[in-house]
Amino acid sequence: MMESVTIGAIKEAEAQGIARIENARRDAETALDKARDAAANERDAILEEASQSAKELLQDAEKRARIEAERISKEGKSAVLSMEKGSNARITAAAEMIAKDILEG
Repeated sequence: MMESVTIGAIKEAEAQGIARIENARRDAETALDKARDAAANERDAILEEASQSAKELLQDAEKRARIEAERISKEGKSAVLSMEKGSNARITAAAEMIAKDILEG
């Protein structure tokens, strides 16, 4: 009789141990899933932040390029106007010399 009580107690303890192991395994799997989800969310947040930063940098670069293009365009227009004024001045001077030569005879 004592033997059957001991065997029953051993079987009960074994069943409880197996149940505890299964519960611990499920808890570990749940914790692992939560950690994976948190890592994926963190990765997504980092990627979104990097994407936003890249967009802002691109917009800033485009803005600076437009400003530089406008500056170069203005400088080019100024250079053309300056060349035209110089050319007009030379033409006027040449015309005056020709007129003077004609008048002086």
